Amino acid sequence: MKKLVYVLVFFAVVFNLTSCGPAPTKITEPTTPPPSPTNPSPTNPTSIPAQIALSASSASVKSDNSTSSDVTATVLDADNAVVADATVVFSVSGGQISSASGVTDANGDAIVTFKAGVKKVNQVATLTATLAGVTPAVSAQIPIKIVGSVVALTPSNTNLATGGAADTLVVSVVDAGGVAIQNIPVTVAQSGAGSVNITTSASVTDANGNITVNVSGATAGQATVTVTAAGASASQVYTVTTVGVVFAIVNPAADPFAIGTNTNLPVSVTVPAGIA
Repeated sequence: MKKLVYVLVFFAVVFNLTSCGPAPTKITEPTTPPPSPTNPSPTNPTSIPAQIALSASSASVKSDNSTSSDVTATVLDADNAVVADATVVFSVSGGQISSASGVTDANGDAIVTFKAGVKKVNQVATLTATLAGVTPAVSAQIPIKIVGSVVALTPSNTNLATGGAADTLVVSVVDAGGVAIQNIPVTVAQSGAGSVNITTSASVTDANGNITVNVSGATAGQATVTVTAAGASASQVYTVTTVGVVFAIVNPAADPFAIGTNTNLPVSVTVPAGIA
Protein backbone atom coordinates (compact mmCIF):
# COMPACT_ATOMS: atom_id res chain seq x y z
CA MET A 1 0.00 0.00 0.00
CA LYS A 2 2.82 2.41 0.84
CA LYS A 3 4.49 1.66 -2.51
CA LEU A 4 1.29 2.63 -4.35
CA VAL A 5 1.12 5.88 -2.43
CA TYR A 6 4.77 6.69 -3.28
CA VAL A 7 4.17 6.04 -6.99
CA LEU A 8 1.14 8.31 -7.08
CA VAL A 9 3.02 11.07 -5.29
CA PHE A 10 5.93 10.79 -7.77
CA PHE A 11 3.69 11.16 -10.83
CA ALA A 12 1.88 14.09 -9.21
CA VAL A 13 5.17 15.94 -8.66
CA VAL A 14 6.34 15.26 -12.22
CA PHE A 15 3.01 16.49 -13.61
CA ASN A 16 3.17 19.73 -11.61
CA LEU A 17 6.75 20.46 -12.69
CA THR A 18 5.87 19.91 -16.32
CA SER A 19 2.77 22.13 -16.25
CA CYS A 20 4.63 24.98 -14.50
CA GLY A 21 7.49 25.24 -17.08
CA PRO A 22 7.78 28.02 -19.69
CA ALA A 23 5.65 27.82 -22.85
CA PRO A 24 7.54 27.08 -26.05
CA THR A 25 8.43 30.20 -28.13
CA LYS A 26 6.67 30.53 -31.47
CA ILE A 27 8.90 31.96 -34.27
CA THR A 28 7.05 33.91 -36.99
CA GLU A 29 8.71 34.34 -40.39
CA PRO A 30 8.86 38.04 -41.51
CA THR A 31 6.73 38.96 -44.50
CA THR A 32 7.39 41.71 -47.08
CA PRO A 33 4.40 43.61 -48.43
CA PRO A 34 4.14 43.69 -52.20
CA PRO A 35 5.19 46.95 -53.95
CA SER A 36 2.44 49.48 -54.47
CA PRO A 37 2.21 53.10 -55.73
CA THR A 38 2.24 54.31 -52.12
CA ASN A 39 4.95 51.88 -51.04
CA PRO A 40 7.45 51.69 -53.93
CA SER A 41 10.20 49.15 -53.82
CA PRO A 42 13.03 49.81 -54.13
CA THR A 43 13.12 53.57 -53.48
CA ASN A 44 14.83 55.60 -56.28
CA PRO A 45 17.70 57.86 -55.21
CA THR A 46 17.33 61.65 -55.67
CA SER A 47 18.11 62.75 -59.27
CA ILE A 48 21.16 64.97 -59.74
CA PRO A 49 20.82 67.91 -62.21
CA ALA A 50 23.20 67.43 -65.12
CA GLN A 51 21.64 69.12 -68.18
CA ILE A 52 19.61 72.22 -68.99
CA ALA A 53 17.75 73.23 -72.15
CA LEU A 54 15.95 76.47 -73.05
CA SER A 55 12.89 77.22 -75.18
CA ALA A 56 10.99 80.48 -75.76
CA SER A 57 7.33 81.06 -76.50
CA SER A 58 8.31 83.86 -78.92
CA ALA A 59 11.60 84.65 -80.69
CA SER A 60 11.00 88.41 -80.49
CA VAL A 61 9.22 91.04 -78.41
CA LYS A 62 8.16 94.62 -79.19
CA SER A 63 10.15 97.56 -77.88
CA ASP A 64 7.08 99.21 -76.33
CA ASN A 65 6.65 96.30 -73.83
CA SER A 66 3.30 95.35 -75.36
CA THR A 67 4.47 91.74 -75.85
CA SER A 68 6.58 89.27 -73.88
CA SER A 69 8.21 85.86 -74.25
CA ASP A 70 8.09 83.04 -71.67
CA VAL A 71 11.43 81.24 -71.52
CA THR A 72 11.33 77.69 -70.11
CA ALA A 73 14.42 76.06 -68.62
CA THR A 74 14.08 72.27 -68.52
CA VAL A 75 16.47 70.43 -66.19
CA LEU A 76 17.44 66.77 -66.74
CA ASP A 77 19.74 64.30 -64.99
CA ALA A 78 22.46 62.26 -66.69
CA ASP A 79 19.83 59.70 -67.80
CA ASN A 80 17.62 62.41 -69.40
CA ALA A 81 15.01 62.18 -66.64
CA VAL A 82 13.40 65.44 -65.49
CA VAL A 83 14.63 66.84 -62.19
CA ALA A 84 12.22 68.60 -59.82
CA ASP A 85 13.22 71.16 -57.15
CA ALA A 86 16.40 72.21 -58.97
CA THR A 87 17.36 75.90 -58.72
CA VAL A 88 18.03 77.75 -61.98
CA VAL A 89 19.73 81.18 -62.07
CA PHE A 90 18.71 83.53 -64.93
CA SER A 91 20.50 86.56 -66.43
CA VAL A 92 20.06 88.59 -69.63
CA SER A 93 22.27 90.95 -71.66
CA GLY A 94 19.45 93.37 -72.52
CA GLY A 95 15.76 93.95 -71.87
CA GLN A 96 14.43 92.63 -68.55
CA ILE A 97 13.33 89.36 -66.92
CA SER A 98 10.64 88.70 -64.31
CA SER A 99 12.95 86.90 -61.88
CA ALA A 100 16.66 86.22 -61.33
CA SER A 101 16.06 82.57 -60.37
CA GLY A 102 13.46 79.82 -60.31
CA VAL A 103 12.87 76.28 -59.00
CA THR A 104 11.86 73.48 -61.35
CA ASP A 105 8.42 71.91 -60.99
CA ALA A 106 7.44 68.23 -61.29
CA ASN A 107 8.07 68.44 -65.03
CA GLY A 108 11.60 69.76 -64.50
CA ASP A 109 10.63 73.23 -65.77
CA ALA A 110 11.42 76.70 -64.43
CA ILE A 111 9.86 79.63 -66.33
CA VAL A 112 10.91 83.29 -66.56
CA THR A 113 9.20 86.08 -68.56
CA PHE A 114 11.27 88.34 -70.85
CA LYS A 115 10.26 91.87 -71.99
CA ALA A 116 11.95 94.81 -73.73
CA GLY A 117 12.34 96.88 -70.56
CA VAL A 118 12.68 100.63 -70.15
CA LYS A 119 15.39 101.39 -72.74
CA LYS A 120 13.27 100.43 -75.80
CA VAL A 121 16.36 99.77 -77.93
CA ASN A 122 16.22 97.37 -80.89
CA GLN A 123 18.72 94.60 -80.17
CA VAL A 124 19.31 90.87 -79.81
CA ALA A 125 19.35 90.02 -76.11
CA THR A 126 20.98 86.80 -74.87
CA LEU A 127 19.25 85.05 -71.95
CA THR A 128 21.42 82.66 -69.90
CA ALA A 129 20.20 79.96 -67.50
CA THR A 130 22.66 78.28 -65.11
CA LEU A 131 22.15 75.35 -62.71
CA ALA A 132 22.82 76.46 -59.14
CA GLY A 133 25.25 74.43 -57.04
CA VAL A 134 26.53 72.30 -59.92
CA THR A 135 30.28 71.98 -60.56
CA PRO A 136 31.54 72.33 -63.22
CA ALA A 137 28.97 74.94 -64.24
CA VAL A 138 26.12 73.81 -66.49
CA SER A 139 24.30 76.53 -68.47
CA ALA A 140 22.40 77.25 -71.68
CA GLN A 141 21.65 80.39 -73.72
CA ILE A 142 18.91 81.58 -76.05
CA PRO A 143 18.68 84.80 -78.17
CA ILE A 144 15.54 86.95 -78.20
CA LYS A 145 15.04 90.01 -80.45
CA ILE A 146 13.69 93.38 -79.31
CA VAL A 147 12.12 95.07 -82.35
CA GLY A 148 9.92 97.97 -83.43
CA SER A 149 11.73 101.22 -82.59
CA VAL A 150 11.98 103.57 -85.60
CA VAL A 151 13.97 106.66 -86.67
CA ALA A 152 12.07 109.06 -88.97
CA LEU A 153 13.67 111.98 -90.90
CA THR A 154 11.86 115.09 -92.14
CA PRO A 155 13.94 117.43 -94.40
CA SER A 156 12.84 120.80 -95.72
CA ASN A 157 15.19 121.03 -98.73
CA THR A 158 17.34 118.26 -100.20
CA ASN A 159 18.95 120.36 -102.94
CA LEU A 160 21.85 122.30 -101.50
CA ALA A 161 24.39 124.71 -102.97
CA THR A 162 27.96 124.96 -101.80
CA GLY A 163 28.12 127.86 -99.40
CA GLY A 164 24.35 128.26 -99.59
CA ALA A 165 21.52 128.00 -97.04
CA ALA A 166 21.35 124.94 -94.79
CA ASP A 167 18.54 122.44 -94.52
CA THR A 168 16.92 121.78 -91.12
CA LEU A 169 16.53 118.01 -90.82
CA VAL A 170 14.12 116.95 -88.04
CA VAL A 171 14.89 113.58 -86.44
CA SER A 172 12.12 111.71 -84.59
CA VAL A 173 12.63 108.48 -82.59
CA VAL A 174 9.61 106.36 -81.53
CA ASP A 175 9.07 102.88 -80.07
CA ALA A 176 7.01 100.02 -81.55
CA GLY A 177 3.81 101.69 -80.36
CA GLY A 178 4.66 105.06 -81.93
CA VAL A 179 5.47 106.66 -78.57
CA ALA A 180 8.38 109.13 -78.49
CA ILE A 181 11.62 107.86 -76.95
CA GLN A 182 13.26 110.65 -75.00
CA ASN A 183 16.86 111.03 -73.84
CA ILE A 184 18.13 108.44 -76.35
CA PRO A 185 21.61 109.04 -77.87
CA VAL A 186 21.66 109.98 -81.56
CA THR A 187 24.60 109.69 -83.97
CA VAL A 188 24.87 111.30 -87.44
CA ALA A 189 27.21 110.21 -90.23
CA GLN A 190 27.62 110.93 -93.97
CA SER A 191 28.88 109.19 -97.07
CA GLY A 192 28.94 109.73 -100.83
CA ALA A 193 30.83 111.58 -103.56
CA GLY A 194 29.60 114.95 -102.31
CA SER A 195 29.86 116.24 -98.76
CA VAL A 196 27.88 118.38 -96.34
CA ASN A 197 28.49 120.26 -93.14
CA ILE A 198 26.52 118.86 -90.18
CA THR A 199 25.61 120.43 -86.84
CA THR A 200 23.12 118.96 -84.33
CA SER A 201 20.94 120.67 -81.75
CA ALA A 202 21.78 118.04 -79.10
CA SER A 203 23.33 114.59 -78.66
CA VAL A 204 20.14 113.02 -77.23
CA THR A 205 16.44 113.33 -78.06
CA ASP A 206 14.23 115.81 -76.23
CA ALA A 207 10.94 115.12 -74.42
CA ASN A 208 9.22 114.71 -77.79
CA GLY A 209 11.81 112.24 -79.05
CA ASN A 210 13.28 114.80 -81.47
CA ILE A 211 16.52 116.55 -82.36
CA THR A 212 17.30 118.84 -85.32
CA VAL A 213 20.28 118.57 -87.66
CA ASN A 214 21.48 121.49 -89.81
CA VAL A 215 22.87 120.26 -93.14
CA SER A 216 24.66 122.62 -95.54
CA GLY A 217 26.45 121.97 -98.84
CA ALA A 218 30.22 121.56 -98.79
CA THR A 219 31.36 119.89 -102.03
CA ALA A 220 29.38 119.07 -105.15
CA GLY A 221 27.84 115.63 -105.55
CA GLN A 222 25.38 113.42 -103.72
CA ALA A 223 25.79 113.09 -99.97
CA THR A 224 23.89 110.60 -97.79
CA VAL A 225 23.22 111.55 -94.18
CA THR A 226 22.50 108.57 -91.90
CA VAL A 227 20.99 108.97 -88.42
CA THR A 228 21.11 106.14 -85.86
CA ALA A 229 19.26 105.88 -82.53
CA ALA A 230 17.58 103.19 -80.40
CA GLY A 231 19.07 100.45 -82.54
CA ALA A 232 17.38 101.84 -85.67
CA SER A 233 18.62 104.06 -88.51
CA ALA A 234 17.34 106.15 -91.40
CA SER A 235 19.07 107.94 -94.30
CA GLN A 236 18.48 111.08 -96.33
CA VAL A 237 20.16 111.83 -99.69
CA TYR A 238 21.19 115.42 -100.50
CA THR A 239 22.27 116.78 -103.87
CA VAL A 240 24.96 119.43 -103.57
CA THR A 241 25.75 121.76 -106.52
CA THR A 242 28.36 124.45 -107.02
CA VAL A 243 27.05 128.03 -107.35
CA GLY A 244 27.21 129.00 -111.04
CA VAL A 245 29.63 131.69 -112.27
CA VAL A 246 28.16 134.43 -114.48
CA PHE A 247 29.79 137.23 -116.50
CA ALA A 248 29.98 140.27 -114.23
CA ILE A 249 32.10 143.32 -113.44
CA VAL A 250 33.41 142.99 -109.92
CA ASN A 251 35.68 146.03 -109.92
CA PRO A 252 34.78 148.81 -109.76
CA ALA A 253 31.86 147.74 -107.61
CA ALA A 254 29.91 151.00 -107.94
CA ASP A 255 27.30 151.11 -110.65
CA PRO A 256 27.34 153.60 -112.24
CA PHE A 257 30.98 154.59 -111.74
CA ALA A 258 32.15 158.12 -112.53
CA ILE A 259 35.53 158.64 -114.23
CA GLY A 260 37.21 161.62 -115.83
CA THR A 261 38.46 161.82 -119.41
CA ASN A 262 41.96 160.65 -120.22
CA THR A 263 41.99 158.49 -117.05
CA ASN A 264 42.87 154.82 -116.91
CA LEU A 265 40.60 152.51 -114.87
CA PRO A 266 41.46 148.86 -114.02
CA VAL A 267 38.40 146.64 -114.48
CA SER A 268 37.98 143.09 -113.06
CA VAL A 269 35.33 140.67 -114.35
CA THR A 270 34.17 137.10 -113.79
CA VAL A 271 33.80 134.86 -116.83
CA PRO A 272 31.82 131.56 -116.97
CA ALA A 273 33.78 128.47 -117.91
CA GLY A 274 33.99 127.85 -121.64
CA ILE A 275 33.97 131.56 -122.59
CA ALA A 276 37.31 132.84 -123.96
